[in-house]
Amino acid sequence: MQLSLLEQARIEIPTASDAERVAILAQRVIAELDAKPPINLEMVASWQGVDKIDVADISWAGCLINDGGRILMQLRRGDSRRRRRFTGFHEVGHTFCPGFRLEPQFRCNPPTPTTSPIEVLCDVAAGELLYPRQLVERDLATADFGIETVVALADDYDGSLESAGHRFVSLWPEETLMLVLEPGIRRQEEGTNTEPKLRVRSVHAKGHWPYIPKNKSVEPEHPLGRALLGELVDEHGQLDGLCSSGPQVDVSARLIPYARDGEQVDRVLALYRRQPQ
Repeated sequence: MQLSLLEQARIEIPTASDAERVAILAQRVIAELDAKPPINLEMVASWQGVDKIDVADISWAGCLINDGGRILMQLRRGDSRRRRRFTGFHEVGHTFCPGFRLEPQFRCNPPTPTTSPIEVLCDVAAGELLYPRQLVERDLATADFGIETVVALADDYDGSLESAGHRFVSLWPEETLMLVLEPGIRRQEEGTNTEPKLRVRSVHAKGHWPYIPKNKSVEPEHPLGRALLGELVDEHGQLDGLCSSGPQVDVSARLIPYARDGEQVDRVLALYRRQPQ
């Protein structure tokens, strides 16, 4: 039985982690194809043996199916095109891993604490394929710190803003923190007349940062509260209001709404970096 690309990489690079091996495999694909942004999903998928990509009415984000020896990819019609691109590259990541030809491979989102290690590896592959490290590092070398650079990455690489933000955090040369916040209420407040507050929906960090709990709320006068009202926030400050104590930081925050189930949802994206000592 032929070894998968990941199994071959385990032999070739015994000291690396599986995440590092998958990243290297993705980088090799981009190099072999001499791909330029925005990376063509159909080209990469075909190179990895996927015969057809369909947009379908399915309940999961995406899947790979072996149809009599032909590998078919399905992507959820209800997702935005850019979100489908990330899912598609995630499914390509399955072609690096053992067993993808033997049983269907599904991507369900959002990830949960029980998400399988293979699914986590495929998200690593998706990030590397959609935002190739060498190309993004070249772009960031001449870019400014801030949300505008994240927006530019998303546009140039045809990806979602949040996936672009994750890539920015991973490859920016300083310790960086990204928060995504939306107005909401606590579960115990459901069914009451409680006014929604801006709350942390997700945290993505590189380096050592204080713990910021999900669902943490911020007040309207907070820099992120001002961003919710449309202010362009680029300033020095602290992480006050988000954690008990923290370093001096630069913060860049913007209101960037998105559509969910046909309705506009207010969303604040915020980037932090430590101020030089």
